[in-house]
Amino acid sequence: MNLLRKSLLRYATFFLFIFLIGNGVFALRIVRYPYLQNTTEDSLIIVWITDQNGDSLVEFGLTPELGQEANDPTSTTRHAVQLSGLATDTTYYYRVKTNGQILSEIESFKTANGADNPYFTMTIFGDSGEGTSAQHAVAAQIAAIQPNLILHTGDVIYPNGADFFYNARYFDIYRDTIKAVPVFPCLGNHDYLTSRGGPYLRNFYLPDNAVVPEHKGRYYSFNYGGAHFTVLDTELVPGGVGNADQRAWFEADLVAAQDALWKFVYFHRPPFSSGRHGSSISIRNVVAPLAEKYNVDYVFSGHDHTYERTTPILDSAPSSKGVLYLVTGGGGASLYDVGRSDWTAFSGKFYHTSKVTVENLILTLESVDSTGEIQDSFVWRKGVLVSSISNQTGEPRPDAQVRVLIGARQRAQRATDGDGIALFYVAEGEYALEASAPGCQTQIIEGVRIQAELLTEVPVSLSCP
Repeated sequence: MNLLRKSLLRYATFFLFIFLIGNGVFALRIVRYPYLQNTTEDSLIIVWITDQNGDSLVEFGLTPELGQEANDPTSTTRHAVQLSGLATDTTYYYRVKTNGQILSEIESFKTANGADNPYFTMTIFGDSGEGTSAQHAVAAQIAAIQPNLILHTGDVIYPNGADFFYNARYFDIYRDTIKAVPVFPCLGNHDYLTSRGGPYLRNFYLPDNAVVPEHKGRYYSFNYGGAHFTVLDTELVPGGVGNADQRAWFEADLVAAQDALWKFVYFHRPPFSSGRHGSSISIRNVVAPLAEKYNVDYVFSGHDHTYERTTPILDSAPSSKGVLYLVTGGGGASLYDVGRSDWTAFSGKFYHTSKVTVENLILTLESVDSTGEIQDSFVWRKGVLVSSISNQTGEPRPDAQVRVLIGARQRAQRATDGDGIALFYVAEGEYALEASAPGCQTQIIEGVRIQAELLTEVPVSLSCP
């Protein structure tokens, strides 16, 4: 009798299980809400995670009625669908499905601005992933800013970058922002502690333009609204930013970006800092000379849990015209004390995100603390310098090289185009201009005055015997 009861109970349990599945009681669930990755002018990736395997489908369109689809039939719990052929600087609506089941509300995103529309807002922060009340407060300020894109300066997940913590200490906290705004992060030292950043590389779908295959996603670059962004890996083994492959890629990337209106570089460990960790001299020795040579505007970092903005720096010293550096490591982890150095313009110990607004030739930086107060602000204005290089008979020299100098220091270098013209975007101030071409005498023009937001034309006639 007991055996019969056990058999009946076993069959009843089995049929109940089948009934529950058929009626959706054990339906597939979303365990990570959609987030945007690698937004460009005409494409982006939408990512979500489910608790069961299934296909991946995104419905999208120019209105909430949607009307278009992109899908991947592969059965998986980690879903990543690329939308391509999109219009630049355009708002789209979307929702995600797996196995025919709608898993999100209708959300929206905007594609990246092109170079002809250099107007955007970004937020920059780092050292965030402890799940603290401070992290939640900073996240609320980021959401209130409504940026076009977000940069993260590393240490996304404490204590060790483990996948286990990603939902609670990142995705859940920023969910309502990252469903509409792309985040472009870099690796921090804590992110490296699990499989040398393996969970980070699985969770973020980043540009894969690093030349060495095993370095893809560790350092990369992208464009947005006329600006060029270069992201480095300070933790790369061996050598960090001094790794031969990464350094060569870094310089080649800056060379290719010389036409960008703004050039930003960011990574985790700071080359200039008055905080607990202080300046990384090895990183400074690699980054600063290249940043100066190729006219980088701003270098962002974290690692020190502080806020510190420098004056322009040239040759490791304060200057009226040089590269600006920012430590913005107050994203949520416990704060550090911070002092001042001779190149410090402002420093403070407070939770924050850095808001940067680009409006053509004007950049405005505001440090927004966890209560929404602005603790520091700064405006950087550029002018346009156009030099037309010809020989003494008036023929253009497309083979000329032009350098912009501050004293004897090179600030920027450019080859002329087919019409013998070189174009520079530089800060307001006085410069010298050096022009040279094969078979011609080098000419230096002193006292070239650049005014903010204005165009200055400097014709140069070379003597070419």
